[in-house]
Amino acid sequence: MQKVQSLYNVEKLVYAIVKCAVQDYKAELRKKKRLPNQNISDLSPVEKFFQSENFEYWTGIDGDKLIAAIKEKEVKKTKKRNKKTNTGR
Repeated sequence: MQKVQSLYNVEKLVYAIVKCAVQDYKAELRKKKRLPNQNISDLSPVEKFFQSENFEYWTGIDGDKLIAAIKEKEVKKTKKRNKKTNTGR
């Protein structure tokens, strides 16, 4: 029972770390969009984390696919936000 509880706690920790990294990455994308002339590096530390072997080992998720999915979702969110702004809603 103790081992099962330990594994559960590790999964919760991994989930929390990934959730925080996703939130940080979304914030980075919004900042890059807001400040396009700023010298912001092409590959952020969060992207490096997502592409690391450790990330894939602990999560079983392909980091490149996750990055692409987050970018796609943020683009859709921006388009939706712009559409609401332009229609006056």
